[in-house]
Amino acid sequence: MKVYAIANQKGGVAKTTSAINIGHALALKGKRVLLIDLDPQASLTVSLGFDPDSYDQTIYNALKTETDLVNVIIERPPFDYVPANLEMADADLNLGGKTGHEFRLAESLRSVSRKYDYCLLDCPPGLGVLTLNAFVSANSILLPISADYLATRGTKQLLNIYDDVKKYYNKGLKIGGAFVTRFEGQTVLAREVLEYVADEFKGATFKTIIRKNVALAEAPAQGKTIFEYEPKSNGAIDYKALTDEILKVK
Repeated sequence: MKVYAIANQKGGVAKTTSAINIGHALALKGKRVLLIDLDPQASLTVSLGFDPDSYDQTIYNALKTETDLVNVIIERPPFDYVPANLEMADADLNLGGKTGHEFRLAESLRSVSRKYDYCLLDCPPGLGVLTLNAFVSANSILLPISADYLATRGTKQLLNIYDDVKKYYNKGLKIGGAFVTRFEGQTVLAREVLEYVADEFKGATFKTIIRKNVALAEAPAQGKTIFEYEPKSNGAIDYKALTDEILKVK
């Protein structure tokens, strides 16, 4: 099973949108896909049309080693997912001081490693214990960067954490690639962000750009992926193309 952490310290850059739609695009290719919501705001859970408060068992229970990950997986064709809820807001406090807390997620994933081809981790904004667990567990980091003001802030800190994790915890971790989201080509700012990403992530920048698209914003409100909500939209076209690129990266 290949594990991708979809991460950016800044919120509002389409991490959850990317996790859901890359996941569906992989499933359309016949891949067995597991999505894991690591955000205390439960953005992925809500975007799939579910109430986070309705779950007694979430990824947090698995991280606290109260239950096997298998017991918290929800079938939601064409993929499976693991929900989150606000209880995870205490993760830094409750997990941070415990021995081996960095490896909790990696240990949990071992029990399902043969069941899935791909696992996508929807990381929270920030660089706390949940993101650390994601990086320790992952083969690659996918970095969405929105084409707007302040979008590039925080990427250097994230890369510093990446360097530390690679050095001390997960020597096989790679930057799978950065990609620009919410792109409007007619704006000077969007073009500047595109240039920044190409320069900052030389050799690790995806060519596909996720264009700003109304359907991408509307789909989560309906609890649907872009492929379910508007399969012929620019959003669906872009995420399919991005997924094709991701699959080519070794």
